[in-house]
Amino acid sequence: LPTDHKTKLPFHINADFFPSSDRKRIIFDGDGYQTKWNKAAISASARLLANNLDLLPKLLDAEDVWKFLKQIKDVFDNDQNFFGEFWENIKSKLKQTKIVFTTTEQWCVGEETVFLNKKEEEDAISVLEKMRFKIVHKSLRGYRKLLTEFAGVPLLDIPRMCQLFEKAGMVNERIASDSCPCFFNNERSRILIWREISFLLEHSKNSPEDINQLQKISFGPGRDGGFWPCKQLFRADEQTIFLFTAINKNIPFLEDNSDFALLAEKLCPRFSLSNAIQCIDQSVQEGNFKALYKKGEIDLGDVFDWFKNRNLLDDECLKSKFCKLPIFPDNDGRLYKLSELSIPGNFNDPLGIAKLLASEHLQKNRDFFVKLGVKKLDFRVYVKDHLIGALNLNLSPDKQRDIIRLLVEKFGEIYKDEELRQIITELPIVECMDNKFHRPFVCYFDKPDVRECLGANVFLVKLSEERTKQFEEFYRWVGVEEKPRYKDIVKYIRQIVKQPYSSENAKLIKKIMEHLNQRLTENESGELDKDRK
Repeated sequence: LPTDHKTKLPFHINADFFPSSDRKRIIFDGDGYQTKWNKAAISASARLLANNLDLLPKLLDAEDVWKFLKQIKDVFDNDQNFFGEFWENIKSKLKQTKIVFTTTEQWCVGEETVFLNKKEEEDAISVLEKMRFKIVHKSLRGYRKLLTEFAGVPLLDIPRMCQLFEKAGMVNERIASDSCPCFFNNERSRILIWREISFLLEHSKNSPEDINQLQKISFGPGRDGGFWPCKQLFRADEQTIFLFTAINKNIPFLEDNSDFALLAEKLCPRFSLSNAIQCIDQSVQEGNFKALYKKGEIDLGDVFDWFKNRNLLDDECLKSKFCKLPIFPDNDGRLYKLSELSIPGNFNDPLGIAKLLASEHLQKNRDFFVKLGVKKLDFRVYVKDHLIGALNLNLSPDKQRDIIRLLVEKFGEIYKDEELRQIITELPIVECMDNKFHRPFVCYFDKPDVRECLGANVFLVKLSEERTKQFEEFYRWVGVEEKPRYKDIVKYIRQIVKQPYSSENAKLIKKIMEHLNQRLTENESGELDKDRK
């Protein structure tokens, strides 16, 4: 029964309706049985359509299906009466119905597909299909809101891209070029993927979460021909790459690839001062740095220039770490930490013990090394930084005597320097009668009280004609004693009393006690309690 009643729906509704008397419209007003009957017919037809949504793809092409659905939605949005019931019934069914057409000409449930954000992304469809994405057909681009909001079609985004890479095993480790999955095994595909990811990042406004996920994916082109997680792949200029590849050939540097350049800026860290220090330290720990330097494969001048030109001096923490690297040469080509070297100052080393920074580097970068903290050689620096190390080596007796003579000569300049005295006290600089060199705090001048109270197990200073009064003053200054130290007396008595009783031992203990009694009597009252204890 044709009528003049307009529903604005994209189809006719055929039923046994109650029409108006002029048969030009259907009765929907009032509460009569005709109205109820007619509304029931509309409700039945709405349910019928909703329950047969899966038939639409068989009757219409892809665009017409969604044009059809949009018209129904428009009626719902604009019509205040019961014709909106069609959309109410349909919308709950859309997410479960295979009603989304893809670029591979399949009808799929919405959540199985993805929608591209921009028309420009369509160039990547072929490679996205290789990645097993089901892309919504371009003919449906005008229905994006309906597809995403009601059919459950998600937009293609970074997390979904990363998920596909992870499934392919391209995450957190280097991938050889011949081990890449099919969607990433040729240059054209890689360029399209990189471009697509750039689009997606731009769409997400470089979301930190997206960047963090992408940095784990092994799709960054390395100079070694493999593909690296971007967080492990360093951006650097050619000079840096040449210099540090010589130090450690395994550093993953980014390939110079214009197609990846935009992503590299966002995802790959720049090779930093910290990375450079870590690289050198690893080479040192593995024993490679010194060998490469000896072979002439590392130019230390270039290394120092690199750090100087990158504002190392502005970072105190990194500056400290750099100075602790044993990469600074002396004039003999041996490598040390910077703290172990000096530069010429107001003291000339007569013994050739001091380790000086190689003059060729000093001339070129003197200000740089001074600002790093290298010390000028004066006598205090000589003692603290050079004599200590020298005396810990197996020096000849003559060399040790030369050191002692030098200290005695300088005694007049340093006798008020308490810090230096404490340092020298710890050095083996006192030659004793056992023809060995000992620390001053265990040595004694050869005096009767010392021999009587401490026996033979004592280090007595070896004096000679050349050892003048100045020697004796120096030895006293650094801690050599002429009276037995109380702790040594106690130690000696303990040795005696552990032995079987003898009259000789008894006499010996008596002499020691007489010595102690005399010393306690002579001591000032302020020391009496300490001495008795």
